[in-house]
Amino acid sequence: MNYNLDAVINELELPNNWVKGILSNYCKKPQYGYTESAVEKGEIKFLRISDIDRLIVNWFNVPYCKCNQATYEKYKLENGDILFARIGATTGKSYIVFDPPKSIFASYLIRIKTDQEKLNPKFLFYYFQTYLYWKQINQNKANNLKGGVNGTILSGLSIVLPPLPEQHKIAVILSTVQKAIETQAKLIERTTELKKAMMHKLFTEGTRGEKQKMTEIGLLPESWEVVEFEKLVILQRGKDLTKDNFINGNIPVSGSNGIIGYHNVANVKAPGITVGRSGSVGKVVFYSHDFWAHNTCLYVKEWLILGFRVLFD
Repeated sequence: MNYNLDAVINELELPNNWVKGILSNYCKKPQYGYTESAVEKGEIKFLRISDIDRLIVNWFNVPYCKCNQATYEKYKLENGDILFARIGATTGKSYIVFDPPKSIFASYLIRIKTDQEKLNPKFLFYYFQTYLYWKQINQNKANNLKGGVNGTILSGLSIVLPPLPEQHKIAVILSTVQKAIETQAKLIERTTELKKAMMHKLFTEGTRGEKQKMTEIGLLPESWEVVEFEKLVILQRGKDLTKDNFINGNIPVSGSNGIIGYHNVANVKAPGITVGRSGSVGKVVFYSHDFWAHNTCLYVKEWLILGFRVLFD
């Protein structure tokens, strides 16, 4: 459905040299992503909706997928690609690809490639963060029974454009800010890797330099013992809470892969741990504040061994 552009931008006055247009006139036909299950190891990264967080992708945490060369060539991610979440709570969220590892994108994402002789992809990406863009997305979501967007809707989006040289200048300014954000994300990524290496060392060698023994789960300090997980804690399935029932507040809602939104009431007291039970199965997240455990995760209902809880206090 194409919206009247004048109706969308009637609250703004554009510079004289800016033009109004429809996205399909400046981009190739939108492409849907590849349908496949993610795997933990492989050669080709598999970017999903859940891997995009606040305009940033932490590639270290992105899983892999199995695909042949023809499939890879069809869906491979390249500089300047813009990806959209087409369904779910994050419908309309976008991400621009630059310097990706060998990777493809999943089926709940839609890709747009711009005609770079007419439209700077970075400029378009930043336009997709504006009120003008989100007004159209929300209007379309309201008119779509599934609450999502598709390639036809994206192609018909109204856009406003300055001359190409001005697009470049605006993109450079905003990219400077974005690079600062990405630098911080890379620092966090390196810190995460270091933490994982340190945890592996601590949980296999301990802190007292004692001898190690081989157990059914691998090497452990000689004084440690292996116990069944059910002897440490009791897990409970979370409670369903649809996005429509979220009430504005500062209580995080924990899904299978971490925070999926915020609510005004908690159903779990901190400190707490969740484990993904659908979607990101097995994903473990720690919370230092009270939170709402969604039914897509399990949470620690009861700590049976106090010493185990002390580790997280």
